[in-house]
Amino acid sequence: GGVLFLDQRARATLIDTVIAETTAVIGEDIDSMTGGGPPEELYGGVLFTEGNSALTLLNTTITATYADAHYLRGGVIYTLGGCTLTDSTVTNSFSRDLGGFGQKGSVLNLNGRTVLTGTTITNSYILGHSQSSTQGGVLSSSGHATLVNCFINDTIISGSRTISGACLHVSNGLMELFGTTVSHCLSWGIVQRTIGGAVHIAGAGSLVMGNGTHLDSNNGFGSAVYNVGSASYVLPTPPGRWVTASRCYVYRKHKSCDRQDVKCKTTKDRCEDIIDVQESEKLNCEPVLFAQPCDWSTNPQLLGSIVNPLPHGNVEGDFPPRCAVGVLGSSDVAFQASASCAGRTPAGTFQPVDAGMLSLPCVPGHFCPEGATSPVSCFAGTFTRETNLKSAEDCTTTDVGFYATPGSSEQAACAAGTVAPSKGKGFCDLCPAGRFQEVPGATACE
Repeated sequence: GGVLFLDQRARATLIDTVIAETTAVIGEDIDSMTGGGPPEELYGGVLFTEGNSALTLLNTTITATYADAHYLRGGVIYTLGGCTLTDSTVTNSFSRDLGGFGQKGSVLNLNGRTVLTGTTITNSYILGHSQSSTQGGVLSSSGHATLVNCFINDTIISGSRTISGACLHVSNGLMELFGTTVSHCLSWGIVQRTIGGAVHIAGAGSLVMGNGTHLDSNNGFGSAVYNVGSASYVLPTPPGRWVTASRCYVYRKHKSCDRQDVKCKTTKDRCEDIIDVQESEKLNCEPVLFAQPCDWSTNPQLLGSIVNPLPHGNVEGDFPPRCAVGVLGSSDVAFQASASCAGRTPAGTFQPVDAGMLSLPCVPGHFCPEGATSPVSCFAGTFTRETNLKSAEDCTTTDVGFYATPGSSEQAACAAGTVAPSKGKGFCDLCPAGRFQEVPGATACE
């Protein structure tokens, strides 16, 4: 705790505070050390809290921090007790691994009950060491951490042998991300392997995301998530995005109820939301099956929600994914549980962007079939002044003496010396040698 150390049961509140230009350096580069000796350890380059203590930061800014150590845990904040950050900012932090023993939570290392609300962590630079690993370039949690409406972005991490979670790492315990953006967490330069660009969940860790949280523009193997623990996304997604989701309930052995047996059906429905063994025995619920639609055993708060359980392994790209072009996105949960989103754009309109929520009217000279990503030109010999055409058959055929190139909104008269003897011409015919036509819009040569 280079600036503040909270002992057991201590309480501290910082309001409208700025902490700037701090330096915490312990030890020397391991490659230049002489005489051996134990590694130098750094816990909380700026703030440190013991167990049963409580730290509250309100509208506080921590900026321009520098931390160096062999064994670094929380270059800015390390907590064993409770910690609350509200409407605060941590920016321009630099941490460096002096060699061999790694970093865990290079900016924040959270081990107690932590709540971050409306907080931004940005412009973090983490320099690792080729002999060691980094777990959680920005934040590592082994307690219970909840982030609400937070922004974590613009993180650069390099030099480590391996990186587990370029931004976030859940070693054990529970991390919750609600309405939170994690973006542009990038491993760069000499890094042998990055596992989990935005988030890495270890075997004992659990992650619950929801209420519009999104992970965008991160890199690494599992650029969004690498999961070997438990990870779930609870609807709603951000508008215009989707996940494969269904209601979370307790799968039990099938129980048949007569159509008129209301009590049986009511009990069956209640058993779907009960995980307490004694209560389920009182209701005579059927046995719980091995396969379950969600991880309610780890996170019982998921019961009754619309949930996407993430598989073990890597989740690539931006997450949740955006509804595709030609498909309508929505802010309605009912249209966020599959790639179909709110359905294909209606015929006569088009939708040209990912996560688009509005279809645009088709333009003159074109038609738009259902699911169109862009207007389709009326064919040669046809045209239209109208919008919202649904098919090629809706385009108007040119009259004799006129022509229309593909995508025309008007038919044009044939020039002198050319003719259109029939309807539906995409070009006019030249008068042959020995014949002529002086009048535009003619149907035959003289």
